[in-house]
Amino acid sequence: MSNAFCIIPVGIDDDSILKAVHEAVNYFENDVERFDFVDIPTDAHNKARNQYRATSFLRIAEKGTGKKNIAITDVDIYASRVDFVFGQAFLNGKACVISTHRLNPQFYANDGGCNDGTDDASNYQMFIERVKKETIHEIGHTFGLHHCYDSGCVMSFSPGIEEVDAKGMDLCEKCSESLKSLF
Repeated sequence: MSNAFCIIPVGIDDDSILKAVHEAVNYFENDVERFDFVDIPTDAHNKARNQYRATSFLRIAEKGTGKKNIAITDVDIYASRVDFVFGQAFLNGKACVISTHRLNPQFYANDGGCNDGTDDASNYQMFIERVKKETIHEIGHTFGLHHCYDSGCVMSFSPGIEEVDAKGMDLCEKCSESLKSLF
């Protein structure tokens, strides 16, 4: 097992997104490796929901050789008992998945949501920031961090895109101390 964090692109081949994930992983001051592109598992798709099971992507990440393995995809993922997730992780584990699908402002463009008429550059910057926040959040779970009650903390729970946008990019003092105690 490598001591590095490994990024595993699953069905996504967008260098700018992979770069954003790489930058987010650097938050944890660790070496980063990037695996080759992996196809989306055919059994991951739930035709009735027209979404993909997050657990299928977690299984791919679990097979990674890094200390922490981050699967990144652009398809819409879900977990048990919820309509969708931005990401999912094994608490105290080595695997997590992040989906960019609902982090993209274009997802909300047709429902009057977050696409408020700002220019493409602003939307792109918002998208990249969301990807970074959720990457840090899910890696935090792999280190054993739970959801935080501080709405500004990157570890705060985000049931919708508004909460992702409202939280910061950093751990609050309490979560930061919890993370330091693990090392």
